[in-house]
Amino acid sequence: MMNKGMDKDQIRDYYVKIYGEEILTAPEKSGFSLAAWILPFAAIIGAGAALFFILRKWVKKKGETGPSLEDQNKKDELENEILSSIIDEERKKYF
Repeated sequence: MMNKGMDKDQIRDYYVKIYGEEILTAPEKSGFSLAAWILPFAAIIGAGAALFFILRKWVKKKGETGPSLEDQNKKDELENEILSSIIDEERKKYF
């Protein structure tokens, strides 16, 4: 082709016309092919933003105060008393 006097761009255009844009190592930076350049960066930015908001929401939930340690201890003691009484009642049935 170079022997026929075609320059580099003409040869490239010839092969793109025959085989399509898929033969290029990188898509052209115009028209619909521009999406191939923009979408990966947009996806990375979108994923980063989503991750930011998810982490922010998790941190807020973690920062909320639940029942105090004293309340939790009272609850545990009450549960232990109830379980002990149930175990004692069952023991009395069989022994």
